[in-house]
Amino acid sequence: MKLIAILIAGFIGVCMITDSSDAKQADAAVLNFLGKERLSLLLDADKTESYRIDWMKQSNDKTIGISGYPILETGKALSKEQLKTLKKLISSPTSYEFQWSKRTLLRPSYSVRCLKGTDHVDILIDLESQQWGFSHKDSFVREDISKTAMPVITKILETLFKNKEVQ
Repeated sequence: MKLIAILIAGFIGVCMITDSSDAKQADAAVLNFLGKERLSLLLDADKTESYRIDWMKQSNDKTIGISGYPILETGKALSKEQLKTLKKLISSPTSYEFQWSKRTLLRPSYSVRCLKGTDHVDILIDLESQQWGFSHKDSFVREDISKTAMPVITKILETLFKNKEVQ
């Protein structure tokens, strides 16, 4: 009986996303993790910005830099193909390690800002501990990046910051 209730709740949750055709295909676990508004904004993003950030100098003032992290360098915007790949990663449950937790702090060195109109979500990426966080308004969630998604994310970052070794 519990399983049926969980399946129905997951189905209803997936059906509640209305803004994006990609979002309608989203997995219930991803929807539960990111939330409807954040996931819709990420999947509907039509513009991106990329940054190399300094995790050691994070401020409590989230209006400074990127989610409170000072900007060290501005990278390129994602190409249409890279944005499409990123959206597929974000919406796929295989991009996350939901069942494991490293219990380490997120120490992001990179950020991709996904914009739609005047709203945005910052994706904070920590390649060293293989984690990513999603910051939107006053809400933040983080999760481990899967072993299959990690090389794809690294490759995208390498093209955005060509003159730097991504690490």
